[in-house]
Amino acid sequence: MAKKRKTRNQKILAKKRSHQAQMPISIKTPERFSFTPSIVHTANITVSTNSNPGLRKDVMKTFMLSGSIIAIELILFSLFKNHIITLPNLGY
Repeated sequence: MAKKRKTRNQKILAKKRSHQAQMPISIKTPERFSFTPSIVHTANITVSTNSNPGLRKDVMKTFMLSGSIIAIELILFSLFKNHIITLPNLGY
């Protein structure tokens, strides 16, 4: 099958598109939409550590539970790796 060639008109249109894409586009915004940044004043915010006494307790419980799960996984891994405990179809 022969390759379809571009016609002269298609080549001219492609050239116009490429020249149009290379030309810089300048966009002017109307004055009513001009943006002027305003100064934002920051306020001093103090955070009390005792604002929620149950929060510290919950976070400690979460860390203890997560730590114990990770420790149990590491212990089981070492037991299986050293063949102290064996399970069928499990090989290291």
